[in-house]
Amino acid sequence: MFKKLIYCCAILALATSCSEDFDDWASPQSNAPEESQSVQFAATAADDIDIATADDVIPLFTYTLNLPEGYVYDSLSVDVLDEAAGQLNALAYEEAEGVVSVDKVNLAAVVENMFGKRPTPREVKILTKAYAYTSAAKNMVVRSVTDTLTLQVTPEAPVIENAYYYVGGATGWSDSDQTYKLSNGDQDPYENPVFTVTVPAVGGDHWFKIAPASAYTREEGFWGGDMVGVAVNGTSDLEGKLVVGKNDEVAQSWKIDEGVNGGLYYTISINLLDQTYTITPLNFGSWLYEIGNESGWSASHPLYGPNNDGKYQGYYYLDGQFKFKPNVDNWDGDYECIGEGKIGQGSDNCPDPGAGFYQIDVDLAAGTYNLTKVNSITVVGNFNGWNQADQSTHMTYNVEGGYWEATLNLDSNGFKFAMNDDWSVSWGGSNGDPVAYNDLSQNGGKDLDLPADGAGTYNIKLYLAYEGGNKVVLTKQ
Repeated sequence: MFKKLIYCCAILALATSCSEDFDDWASPQSNAPEESQSVQFAATAADDIDIATADDVIPLFTYTLNLPEGYVYDSLSVDVLDEAAGQLNALAYEEAEGVVSVDKVNLAAVVENMFGKRPTPREVKILTKAYAYTSAAKNMVVRSVTDTLTLQVTPEAPVIENAYYYVGGATGWSDSDQTYKLSNGDQDPYENPVFTVTVPAVGGDHWFKIAPASAYTREEGFWGGDMVGVAVNGTSDLEGKLVVGKNDEVAQSWKIDEGVNGGLYYTISINLLDQTYTITPLNFGSWLYEIGNESGWSASHPLYGPNNDGKYQGYYYLDGQFKFKPNVDNWDGDYECIGEGKIGQGSDNCPDPGAGFYQIDVDLAAGTYNLTKVNSITVVGNFNGWNQADQSTHMTYNVEGGYWEATLNLDSNGFKFAMNDDWSVSWGGSNGDPVAYNDLSQNGGKDLDLPADGAGTYNIKLYLAYEGGNKVVLTKQ
């Protein structure tokens, strides 16, 4: 019969009566010391244990016992030493004919609590000792010294691959399209078993499954092995339990009712240790905000997404760590770094890219961000032969003022601003307006005309932030 021991109860005595070999831990009471009497006790560890294949009751160790004359055996203490936490965890056990066994569920819980669920052999130290007494009243109790055993125990956990892919309506159920990869930030899958992807709506009902990376190379074919899905085909619950199938017929397809859920996109998240999932409908707003060390975490810099597709862009000076948030006035749902160039609901700030002015691009649907350092802005036009790499007309960034600045002689109409000595990104007047100084566009911006003051030397201050928020201030000297 299992001893009625409470898990972790042993710790309460540790602080007051702990020696190096734990001999005095949980010392039994007696009417008088019995130094001359001792229990001769020796334990031998059982074979290595694999929780996944073990029986419900697992042999832990065998023991031999030699009692002093006149003493009757009482019980054992069986404790797991958690060295990281500095404590002993009492383990419920049963014994018969010198064999001590443990319940599989209890042992698994203790090992997983110390090491996690990764199915790797773990070294588990068991501390045990025996107690005996002289009468039914137990008025004279003696004990053995502690014997320490070392066992190799392998936790039970599902096999988790390093990559998974969405297969369904958004890819035409192609067995070769790997557009939508579920990401865990490229972390160890047993340290972070949560994989996430965002996919667009397809119209009508949206059916899909999740395929492990091995599906694309296995001999039995894409649909011939394990897939990730649900138990009932067409399940439309937005959260629930996963099924990892031994073949394609076991793991059934999800169905998102887009008429009910109404998302433009859907974030699919699967936890392959807990074997649960969540599906979140998304309707991206027009704005996302960068905030970081460059402002002492006090200023929210807007990035604009004109198409409500989760893609945002902005231009700002960065200096130190930073992150993104969907709301200008609070931190709710902020996006943090979950891997190089990847963002999500994490715990780490995006790393310092080095002080400088950057083009910032974010794709929330893909869970990515990209920084392009703006090394130069060239004032380019008729006055310098449209040489976008003209170093003599490079502007200088003013960190305190938040603008690019140059003082140049402009002698004719027709000029723009080019980034990094290239025409890939350049700014001119929006909506075909050559004097739209307060609304510069990088999307086919119009060549600018001189102000009404005409040709001459101008102090030029260029403020870059986002499409619709860019402007130039021209002051004739």
